[in-house]
Amino acid sequence: MCLRICCPIRRLVYKAVCTAMVMAFGMIASAQTEVPFFMEIDTAYNGVYVGQEYNLKYRCTVRFDSVSPPDFGNLMEVIKGPVPNRHLSTIIVNGKKKQRMEEVFSYQVRFLREGVISLPIASVKAEGWVYITPPLYVRVKPAVRNIQGVVCSVTTQRSYIEEGETFFVTLTCNRRPDNLAPLLELGDSIYKPSGSSSRFSYTKGSGKDTSAFVNAKESYEFHYNIRSDGSGVYTFSAKNLTFGGIPYSLDNQVIKVAETRHSSPGGNNEVVIVLVIGCMLIFGFMWLRFHREADEELASFVLREGRLNLSTDWALTHYGFPLFLVSIPFFFLLSNLYKYFTEGRQDLFFPWFWCGLLPAFLAFAVYRNQRSKLNFRPVKISFSDEVMLEVVEETARENNWTIDHAGRDCVVAHTHSHWLSATWGEQIFVVFDRGQVWINSVNDLNKRSTAFSFGYTKRNMNKLQEAIERREKQVGR
Repeated sequence: MCLRICCPIRRLVYKAVCTAMVMAFGMIASAQTEVPFFMEIDTAYNGVYVGQEYNLKYRCTVRFDSVSPPDFGNLMEVIKGPVPNRHLSTIIVNGKKKQRMEEVFSYQVRFLREGVISLPIASVKAEGWVYITPPLYVRVKPAVRNIQGVVCSVTTQRSYIEEGETFFVTLTCNRRPDNLAPLLELGDSIYKPSGSSSRFSYTKGSGKDTSAFVNAKESYEFHYNIRSDGSGVYTFSAKNLTFGGIPYSLDNQVIKVAETRHSSPGGNNEVVIVLVIGCMLIFGFMWLRFHREADEELASFVLREGRLNLSTDWALTHYGFPLFLVSIPFFFLLSNLYKYFTEGRQDLFFPWFWCGLLPAFLAFAVYRNQRSKLNFRPVKISFSDEVMLEVVEETARENNWTIDHAGRDCVVAHTHSHWLSATWGEQIFVVFDRGQVWINSVNDLNKRSTAFSFGYTKRNMNKLQEAIERREKQVGR
């Protein structure tokens, strides 16, 4: 009997212990996932080193009454801080976005010893509760006291400058400097960086050592706003640029700025003048190209060339869209030429693909498509031109076309657009030939320019050809 009783008791005790452990583990996990006070440090890509500066932040998500600051001791040096800051952050809890207010205390620190360092904890008191930051450990590597291979340079995107204008200078290093904010000296002026960025690329190792970095490349950039004294030579040097405690000499970093030519008091009037001249050049080119075609008769030109002849006005309408595409690189070239000749600027902005190659390619493709629309389609007939004219008039009545010209050599008609149509209307051309006729339909050249016919022109030609074939069958009977 005793054994039968003890076994259930043991099971109950075992279950109670397991339940307590699960609950305790759940409480610990919950505390870890919703810690109200914690630390963050911006570690570098390739580790933390002695002598380098890092940002250490203490984040608190609850309203507190008092703070017990961290004791840094002799493990690290505080360069700056604490700097308080309050901001709203967004977190994801159980798949849902949640906003919370955070109080942040920022320190700029420098590690003094290598090894595994436990960051100093801090605590806050809120509503009778004391919240302590969870422990956070950082492995600090020894300082690399060798600046061989370190390369730093100063560059700018500007090749011209005006006196009193602010331009941007970038200090680029292929290794992380000890200081978070290296200072640049220009004459008697000292500049702090207004921003920074970094990049790190590598290839994973092969074989057993897959976690190793192969062909690792670092790039650290610091950006400065420099107020100019006009054109000339700018010589920069660094004040606190060190690597592993060893100063890096940045002397004789020279940026040459070309002399600035000031525009005339007319302001942007010169741009308008240049654009007007450009438009006149385009119109002049179109006139030279098409004015002779406009002087020829429609029928004789079509019979000789097999396409529709255009006047200058019709050509501008028919090729309006490719001309617009060509005007994109043309405008950028004119704008750059204006800046070069009037202001002496050499940093010309011309995105070759988006404003050069792509518009030119599209313009050529649209031009070829528009050019093919001018070609006439030959249709064989066995009846007289008078019968053919009756066929055209009958087709025009059935489809509500308006005949503009009906002669012995050709017929010209046009359609009427309505609010549901996708074009401004179309024109239909019929040219009489021996034993055949030439037919074509294009978007109405007397109206606005459009690059697409949406099948209306081919539909008009097919209707006319079907009417001719029906009349051929009637004549053949």
